[in-house]
Amino acid sequence: MASEVTTDTRTQASSSVGSTKAVQCKTLGLTLNVPESWDFTVDEKEGIVVLRTALGAELRLTRDKKAVKIEDITDAMTQNGWTIYYRNDKGAPLPNSSRRFYAVGLFNENNYVLIGVLPNPDRSSFVIYALREGKSLDECKDEIQQIVLQLAAQSERKKR
Repeated sequence: MASEVTTDTRTQASSSVGSTKAVQCKTLGLTLNVPESWDFTVDEKEGIVVLRTALGAELRLTRDKKAVKIEDITDAMTQNGWTIYYRNDKGAPLPNSSRRFYAVGLFNENNYVLIGVLPNPDRSSFVIYALREGKSLDECKDEIQQIVLQLAAQSERKKR
């Protein structure tokens, strides 16, 4: 049976970032506002959202029902030839929250990947896999941060 994959083109005005469109995934329980220039697909059956940014990064978002240790993901990747170039073991604090975002940057040959884990109050974890072929993800930092902050804000609201 094929997975339900949708592409939503609804847009809304936002004064700070120009025109945006809503990306909704009922399986993940989230709605993200992304710049209109981004492309995306939503696979409701698998619970995966794929965002393609204007700078050429591809962000895959999913939610694991249990707490995820970023080391488990990166250990498997380094065993498969990936090299770590950035690691934040202590997690970066999120604004207006007591929560932290854990990230590890890896590369192999011509690909750059950022693996991010955002633990949720309900003990689940959002997992972000950002990939950019041929270029570092450094210039995509703001785009990735925008998505992480939206994920954090939505899971904080659900906690209350």
